[in-house]
Amino acid sequence: MRPWYDRNADLAADTDTQTRPCEHAGCRGAGEFRAPHSPQELNRYRWFCLDHVRAYNKQWDFAKGLAPEEIERIIRFDTIWQRETRPMGDWRTKEKLVRAKAEAFATGAAFARAPQTPLHPPKVTAAMAMMELDVLPAADVLQVKYRALVKLNHPDAHGGDKKAEERLKEINLAYAVLREYLSK
Repeated sequence: MRPWYDRNADLAADTDTQTRPCEHAGCRGAGEFRAPHSPQELNRYRWFCLDHVRAYNKQWDFAKGLAPEEIERIIRFDTIWQRETRPMGDWRTKEKLVRAKAEAFATGAAFARAPQTPLHPPKVTAAMAMMELDVLPAADVLQVKYRALVKLNHPDAHGGDKKAEERLKEINLAYAVLREYLSK
C-alpha cells in the first residue's frame, strides 16, 4: 500500500552531523532507516538499522485493529487514487449535453437550406408511393412487388368490392408508369 522507506529522507538525514541510534532494544547500530510509528501516525517515525527495519516491516500490519468495512473503504479509496468520485450521469453533465444539442440545432436551423431537386419526376414519385416503394427497384424486383400487390388487392379476394377494384386499377397504372420509366 504505502512504502515505508523514503530514500530521499534518509539522504537528508545523512547530512545531519548527529546519528540516531537504532530503536530496537539492545541494538547499538545506527538508526539510518525510518519506519512509520503506527497506522494512525504515518508521519511519525521510528528509526532502525537495516536488519531491524526489515524485521519491523515484516511484522507490520496496516489493517491491524480495523473492521472489514474500514479495510474495504481504504482499499476502494486507494483504488481511485485518494480522490472522491461523483456519480456518472449527474444533472450537470446531462444539462451540458442538452444545451450543446440545442445550440447545434439552433445554429443549423438558422441557415436556409437549398431545396433538393427530386430524383424522379412527380409522376414517377407518385407511382412509387402507390406501389409502396421508397426507392426505385430493378425491373424484376418491381414485377415481384406488383404481383404481390395484385394478389393482395384483387377484387375477387375481397368479394367483388368496388374499392378493391379501384385500388387495383391505380396499382396497374402505377406499374405501367414505373415500367416505362425504367425502360428509358
